[in-house]
Amino acid sequence: MGQSILLVDDEPSILKCVRRVLRPLEKKDIVILTSTSAEKAIELIEMHEIDVVVTDENMIGMSGTELLSWITEHSPETKRIVLTGDNSISTAKRAINEGGINAFLTKPFRNAELIETVLSVIQAKDQETRVQAIQKTTILELSEKVEELIFPNLES
Repeated sequence: MGQSILLVDDEPSILKCVRRVLRPLEKKDIVILTSTSAEKAIELIEMHEIDVVVTDENMIGMSGTELLSWITEHSPETKRIVLTGDNSISTAKRAINEGGINAFLTKPFRNAELIETVLSVIQAKDQETRVQAIQKTTILELSEKVEELIFPNLES
């Protein structure tokens, strides 16, 4: 699977609407998965490498912040966006402090803002992945050079 987004909302009509808004991203080879509960979202995250999760805050059972907190612990490389009808400061603070979010959007949302935010977060994730790959390659190359300098007569 290429890049992926997981949408989580316990209201199927909202989930369908958000998916429809983000459908143009599929032309950029971005896979869009959906879940109507945080618990099912966790199952999907355990089965697939998810790049970005967009979740509602107020859901039956586990809240969006609880889901994001779980993601922070179990899948820290996954980026996190809250899309909620609750625009209170306390909700935003909880999402930031406990969920480690990358963006906070409120309903009703502007379609362009949602797409821009998701694309921005995906690009940030992609850039982080590239930087990490470069760092690993550089460390490996430096380690090999250090070994050659310290142990010049040993053959691999």
